[in-house]
Amino acid sequence: MRTFSILTFVTIAGLMALIAGPAGAAVIAEDDFSDEAVDGGSGWAGDWQGEFDLRSSGDIGTPPHLRLSGGESISRAVDLSGWLDVTLTFDVDKEGGLPDGDEFLTEFFDGTTWQEVDRWTLTSSYDDAPVQMNLDLSSYTMAASSEIRFTATGSTGDQGFDRFEFDNVTVNGIPEPASLALLGLGGLCMLGRRQRA
Repeated sequence: MRTFSILTFVTIAGLMALIAGPAGAAVIAEDDFSDEAVDGGSGWAGDWQGEFDLRSSGDIGTPPHLRLSGGESISRAVDLSGWLDVTLTFDVDKEGGLPDGDEFLTEFFDGTTWQEVDRWTLTSSYDDAPVQMNLDLSSYTMAASSEIRFTATGSTGDQGFDRFEFDNVTVNGIPEPASLALLGLGGLCMLGRRQRA
């Protein structure tokens, strides 16, 4: 009788998890640099690493924000294991008179390999206003050792002027379905088997 009660509870709990459906998107990690430090924000697995300037004035977002000069890059680790439909959003802007062709590169580390996610190239049609980037990372492998990297490529060779500023970095995702649903399905199978016996 006790076994039947436990199986019934597990089955009901599992069915409730299945009925509840998928969870909504949640913020995994964020940083708006408001604390003016490389270890700010929340949800990250480490500090910002690389070459950059922390700017307390300027045009993008609400200062402070980060600035990368040509050839500089910055990365930060985030544990993405257990997350689905992951997106990366941030605001990016050029500083001063960047020439056409300068690039801002966004890359993702899946625990094994760095992969290019986006390459934003300046053109003469750019109106010198912050751009919000919304990048889909769901096609990459999510890992506990995932990282995100931003690079000002310095592709035009004008190292003194090819600077990009960015701010409001957010990683969003949907948690994987609870294992309770699988437990409930197992309970259903065992209950069905017990009733046949």
